Amino acid sequence: MRWILKRLLFAAILSVLAAEPLFAADRSFISVSDIHFDPFQVCEDQPAPCPALTELEKADVTQWKAIFANHTEPAIQSGEDSGFNLLESSLQKIHNKAEEIHAEFALIPGDFLAHEFHEKYIHYSGSTSSRKYQAFVKKTLQFMRDEIHAALPDISIYPLIGNNDSYTGDYQVVTDGLFLQDTQNTWATLLQDSAEKKALLTTFAEAGYYALTPAQWPMLRIIALDTVLFSTRGTGPDLDASSLEQLAWLHDELLDAKVKGQRVLLVYHIPPGVDLLASLAAARPMPFWKLKYSRLFEQEVHQFQDNIVAVLPGHIHIDSLRFLFLKTTGPVPVYVTPSISPIFGNNPSFKIFYFDPENFQIKKTATVVYDMDKSTWHE
Repeated sequence: MRWILKRLLFAAILSVLAAEPLFAADRSFISVSDIHFDPFQVCEDQPAPCPALTELEKADVTQWKAIFANHTEPAIQSGEDSGFNLLESSLQKIHNKAEEIHAEFALIPGDFLAHEFHEKYIHYSGSTSSRKYQAFVKKTLQFMRDEIHAALPDISIYPLIGNNDSYTGDYQVVTDGLFLQDTQNTWATLLQDSAEKKALLTTFAEAGYYALTPAQWPMLRIIALDTVLFSTRGTGPDLDASSLEQLAWLHDELLDAKVKGQRVLLVYHIPPGVDLLASLAAARPMPFWKLKYSRLFEQEVHQFQDNIVAVLPGHIHIDSLRFLFLKTTGPVPVYVTPSISPIFGNNPSFKIFYFDPENFQIKKTATVVYDMDKSTWHE
C-alpha cells in the first residue's frame, strides 16, 4: 500500500511540475554532465604511438584545438564517448542556449574524462609512465576548461568530481592528493567571483567537495559533494574517514544555510539508490552508495529539508526526475542531468532549469537533445 501511495504522489507531483507556468521574472541555469571527453578518437586509424597524441603531449593546450582540426576523427556515433567534434558541437549549443535564456550560472556534475582513459593512453602512447599520464590528464582538463569557459565566458561554472576524474583510475580517490591539488587550480578559473574561488579553494583539495554562495544570489547556497567517496566501488586510502568528514562538513554547511535563511542546491555526481546496470549483471539489487553513508545522508536531508530546493546528480546518463521520500516529511526532488557522452546508446543531452528568484524553487526544466539520427540539436 505504501508503495502505491508513493507512486500516486509521484504522478501528482509530476503533473503539477509539468503544468507550472513560467513568468518573465523567472531565472535559469544550465547543467551539463558526463561529458566523458575522449581525445584518443583521433588515434583510431593511426598506428601506436599515435602521431596526434604525440603532438598533443608536446603542445601547449592553446594549440590543441588546431591539432584536433588537423586530424580525422570518426563521426559522432552511439556506443562511444565524446570526441572533439561532439565536444565542440555541444559547447556551441550550450553557448547559444545560455545566451538565449540569459543563464545565471552553470553546473557540471562530474565525469569530464572518457571511460578507460588510462588504458587508452597506454595503448596509443606506448608509455606506462605515471608522470607522463598525469601530465596528459592535467592538460586534457585544462583544454576542457578553456573550451567550456569560451562557451560560457560571462557566468560562473561550478564543476564537480566524477568517478572517472582521477590520476589513479576509475572510482579511485586519493584525498589531499596531487589530482585534487592540480584540478582545483585548473577549475578555480571557471568561477567569476573571487569569493566563489576562495570557497572552492578552501576545501576542494581535501576530498573534492566545496560550498559557495553565488555572487549575484546571496540567499542561495550551492553545496557540491564528492559522492565517489560514498560509492560501493570507491577505493583509496582513508576513504571511510574522509567520507565521514564530508558528511560532518555537509551538516555544518546545511546548518549555516538554515541560520542564514539560505536555500540550498545539493549537487553531486553519483546518486544514492539502486544501480540498475550493476543489479542486472549481479542478478540482485546493487546500491550506488554504501548503506551507512546513504542513511547518514538521508538524516541530513531530512533535518534540513525546508532549506533544500533540489538535489542535482549526474552519473546515470539518463534524463530523469526522482524523489527522496522521507519518513515524516514530503519528497525532495532529484533532477538527474543526462550525459553528453552517447556511450550507453543515449542521445547527447544537457538540461536547463528555470527557477523563481524569490525562493529558488525549480519551476520547470527543459532538456536539449542531439538527435544522432538527424545530426541536429532540439529542445
